[in-house]
Amino acid sequence: MVPCRRGRLARQLALGLQQLLLDPALPTDVAASALTQLARSPEPWARVDAARDPRCPPPVVAGLARDWWWEVRAAVASRPGLPSPLAFALARDRSEWVRRALAENADADPEALDLLRDDPSFGVRDAVAEHPRALARTLRAMVHDPAWEVRRSLAKRREVPTEVLEELRLDPEHWVRFFVACHPATPAWVRAELARDPRPSVRMVAERAGERARRMALTLGRGLEGPGAALPEGPASGPGPCGGDPPGGRRTRRP
Repeated sequence: MVPCRRGRLARQLALGLQQLLLDPALPTDVAASALTQLARSPEPWARVDAARDPRCPPPVVAGLARDWWWEVRAAVASRPGLPSPLAFALARDRSEWVRRALAENADADPEALDLLRDDPSFGVRDAVAEHPRALARTLRAMVHDPAWEVRRSLAKRREVPTEVLEELRLDPEHWVRFFVACHPATPAWVRAELARDPRPSVRMVAERAGERARRMALTLGRGLEGPGAALPEGPASGPGPCGGDPPGGRRTRRP
């Protein structure tokens, strides 16, 4: 058979299987069979769809986790309820985009997140620092992360160990100290120390303790855009040392 004709037939088969899987009344065994066939398609987009489908049989998902196409593996990494062995394997994946998909999976295994805390990719580590399921020991280990944005994400978490906030009060980056100062869980003695910080913005939020200060800080942070943005603290202020990343914004670096 001519290769181009074979490719057309493969695409037609994959499209037909996709249409079949759209039927909400499709029996479970028929769906499993269709997804098994879809996972064998030479078309990467078809295998991505199979990896994303919650009806995909576990053995098929395990096979897709080893797919040569990184987007297929990333789709597996994004699945809710991903088994721990697969999560651990994907945490060591050669593609940083696959590891990032795992770090941003809301249902990620906390132990898999712990494996990602020293990932070479900034985006992966930042996602771990923000993840609500990250373990306390993971967060403690990230206090001295080389990227100030990751340390800022630790300080911005709604739930963070007190010892992490205590350690971050000494951070050389003022945006990190800023969010420590306004965090409702920051101990009073830490806030009193930050009320004497050399940065006026840090002193301002330290003096206005509690959830109100946190909301104010997040609002100010969201309002900062571009490399020239800064809180109202005079000409000495500005973005962090890594560029024009707004202090309240989400990850701006891409792996």
